Amino acid sequence: MTRLLVPLPSMVKGPARRHGVPDVRALAATAVVGCLAAFAFWHGIGVESLWFDEAFSYQVASSSNRDFIATILNSETYSALYYVLLRAWLVLGDGEAVMRSLSALFGVAASVAVYATGARLYDRVAGFIAGVLLSVNVFFIQYAQELRAYTLAAFLVTLSMYLFLRALDRPSVTAWLVYVAAAVLAVHAHFFAGFVVVGQLGLALFAPQIPRRHVLAVTVLMTVAVAPLAFLELTSGVNRWWIPPISIDLVLEALQQLAGSSYRGAGVAGAAAALVFACVASLTVVRDVRTGHWWRGALVLSWLLVPIVSSAVLSLIQPMFVTRYLIVVMPAYVVLVGAGISRLRPRAAAFGVSILLIALSARGAEVWYREYDKPNWRAAVAMVTAELLPGDLVAVVPEMHRRPYAYYARESPATVVPLTLPPDPAAAARAANAIAEVHPRIWLIEKMPSSFGASMEQEGLAYDVVRQHSYVGVDVVLYERRQAAPVGPARLRP
Repeated sequence: MTRLLVPLPSMVKGPARRHGVPDVRALAATAVVGCLAAFAFWHGIGVESLWFDEAFSYQVASSSNRDFIATILNSETYSALYYVLLRAWLVLGDGEAVMRSLSALFGVAASVAVYATGARLYDRVAGFIAGVLLSVNVFFIQYAQELRAYTLAAFLVTLSMYLFLRALDRPSVTAWLVYVAAAVLAVHAHFFAGFVVVGQLGLALFAPQIPRRHVLAVTVLMTVAVAPLAFLELTSGVNRWWIPPISIDLVLEALQQLAGSSYRGAGVAGAAAALVFACVASLTVVRDVRTGHWWRGALVLSWLLVPIVSSAVLSLIQPMFVTRYLIVVMPAYVVLVGAGISRLRPRAAAFGVSILLIALSARGAEVWYREYDKPNWRAAVAMVTAELLPGDLVAVVPEMHRRPYAYYARESPATVVPLTLPPDPAAAARAANAIAEVHPRIWLIEKMPSSFGASMEQEGLAYDVVRQHSYVGVDVVLYERRQAAPVGPARLRP
């Protein structure tokens, strides 16, 4: 069988190896990348509290069979595979570190897969540099420690690319079916993976040794496999109101974060890393074109750009451009950078640029480990549950943030309700007095300033503020019913 017009190096280069004898250098490189990724992704993995999105993942995965299926079919179709895997993973426990370890595991798998894919596309050195850069990239570390589907999507997209290259290099029915399976799973992990798959199949049409009818057959098979997902997603009617409109600033910020610039303050180091990443990646593409390897450069470039450009254009119709969704392009980014560095001459220059990029990325990661804080629901809920009395009422606002409260207050007997008070002072006083007849104390847990808190500060209410405390991203206020009928404004007790 004729190989690709543009040769793609096999995963292991160098002299031919005896059958069945492992390549020690390849195994060593894999072990180094895997161990570095494991350290980076599991370091402090259970320190931060679950935030809203993570608590939602837990709620979905731990719900009844009926509710789980309904949620997947009605609103969470685009990450269905992750929820199925997380549901099975919960057998190991439901602590923050245990649950997040699933994402860390897929993150390690993604780093190793990046090494293998980079080695197959370019050479072992390029793959190794790419795997290391992904492992210390602060953007990737963040989502390797998050109870969400993003590292699963990155791993499956990279695996699909590796299998795509193998199917092109040594075409067979089995090779193509294995590729289709990986690509379909990637799309079911996150729908942004579909943009990468479209780029793969589009460029397969330009691989002259592969008959177009075979590419079309693969495309039809894959379309049939993902059609139910597309139908459910398009008919779900989910309003993702929180996604901002597309803008140039939004795109530029996304590119900077993908390169390892932490929005929490990696500062000069992050900006420098982003600049060097972009320059080296661009040089790699230019070199591929100049040396006649245009197809290889086009393949990796499509992996990087098709999701970004497609989501940006489609966002003009329906906003969908979210930086974390673009994690599927991270492997392409580091592969281009790794390939560019591996071709620098003299070797000392390649070594120096590698160390510089790793140091800049590590600096961003160090800042993230030290300064990044999620809303401290763990401490806020611990304070409330430790001091709850019979008859206490707990109000969590906004209401959607009842999910992280529910996770940390699983053993709490308190009633948790969505509470609002009318803006009219007289009506607010009547409503608060009615609540006071049943509940002598109200614990208000606010993710942000709320109308409820503002209403409780009006004059003539039956409650006084007796205690308040601010945690990172969460405020707790305790209101207690007055012993006497309210006369005049409420006063803060010492």
